[in-house]
Amino acid sequence: MTDLLKLSLQKELEELEKEEQIFDRKISQFLEESDDKNPFGLKTLQKLLAETFGEAPDFDAIANACASLETQISESNKIAEKVSGSVRELDLQRSRAQHALTIVEEAKELSNCLKGLKEVMVQDDLTKAVHHIRRFHQLDLSILQGSPEFEEMSTLKGNLKNVVFERFEKAILSNELESMKKTCHLIGPLDLASESNGLYQSYAAEWLEKRLEEIDESNAKHNVQNLSTLYNICAAFVQEQMPLATSGFSSSCGDIELLQKVYFEGGARAANLMRNYLAETQTKKRISEINAMMMREFANNGFGLARPQDNTPQKTTAFSSEISIEMDRSLDDLAQLLQYTETYDRFMRHIAQNLGNDHPSKADSSKKEAFPGVPGVFEGTILPDRTSVEEAAGEVSALYAEMEGALFKISVHKALLIDKVLPQSNTSSCVEDTFFIAHRCAKRAFATGHYLAASAVLNHISNVLSSLWFFYIFF
Repeated sequence: MTDLLKLSLQKELEELEKEEQIFDRKISQFLEESDDKNPFGLKTLQKLLAETFGEAPDFDAIANACASLETQISESNKIAEKVSGSVRELDLQRSRAQHALTIVEEAKELSNCLKGLKEVMVQDDLTKAVHHIRRFHQLDLSILQGSPEFEEMSTLKGNLKNVVFERFEKAILSNELESMKKTCHLIGPLDLASESNGLYQSYAAEWLEKRLEEIDESNAKHNVQNLSTLYNICAAFVQEQMPLATSGFSSSCGDIELLQKVYFEGGARAANLMRNYLAETQTKKRISEINAMMMREFANNGFGLARPQDNTPQKTTAFSSEISIEMDRSLDDLAQLLQYTETYDRFMRHIAQNLGNDHPSKADSSKKEAFPGVPGVFEGTILPDRTSVEEAAGEVSALYAEMEGALFKISVHKALLIDKVLPQSNTSSCVEDTFFIAHRCAKRAFATGHYLAASAVLNHISNVLSSLWFFYIFF
């Protein structure tokens, strides 16, 4: 068995060697041939190798070329540095020439300002004198300091400041409004706002106090009219004085200080007037009495009783016409108190908003002071969101809404008591009466301008219509 296996393996090995020889001949033949069908023959490969090794690079020539290029680059760099230096020198000379030209122009403008200031000072024309001061502050003073014209201009400016301040002080002490108007707009450009603002604010406070003392607060029945008078005095004062404060003292925030002074002083007095009115007329107590009367009425008779079947009026109510008339008058007064307060408050807050837009904050870098007189930096809130006058108005609003709701309920109750079907109509009289009353109450609530009062009254109307009145109509 071993010999047979050995013979079989030798035979297979011989056959494999024959096949290997066949494949070797085919590969050699393929490599030797080189034509279009076989472009990768041995001849082609030999040719490519010959071309490759036959054209070897000349490294010495390349090294010489690189050295020559380096020399050219070095020479070009030296030339570029010389040109750059010449350009920098020219730029420096041009900058010096421009600076010299600026100095000449600024000096010429300073000379013209000085000449013009001298002429108008002789003529005692302060407005034109301040105009020359404005031109002076718009110059580049850093390059003019030390010159004789600059020193003389500074001296004349100091003299002008003394003249303007003396005349302004005299106008304040003598209470001459026209003289103040002539000098107030000169204070800001002359940088006198900080030292003049205190004097002006004292005058404004004294003048406002004197006018407010004319209001008679002793008679509470006149407090509604007194409140209107108070707001008119404050508004007229602001309209008259705010242009002066803005033109003269805005750089020290004197205009904001003036508005705050008027708003808080007037607001404190207005709050007292409203609270005195509520106390003297005993509005809260009267509302409690009316509510108790309603509870007794509705407990005894129900709300509107039952629908009449024979078209005859039902029995009368405990609420007389005098009570309704009295409530209506009180509501008119309360509505006027709210209306006057809301109108005044919106007017003052509108002015505060404009002042806030004029005065930059510290974070606002877009507005920079170029010369004296521009509005100064102000941080914070000019008028707070909650003030004494608004708190007093809130008290009035609550009582007004409660009384208006009570009057509406009483009026609808009376309309149901006299309900009847109109001749030749399918409409009950209480329908037209109720909506007429609702329209009248809602109209008065909206006229107050106080959104809390209007909202509360509408809620009262909605509650009565959706519950009591609806029940009477449909059941």
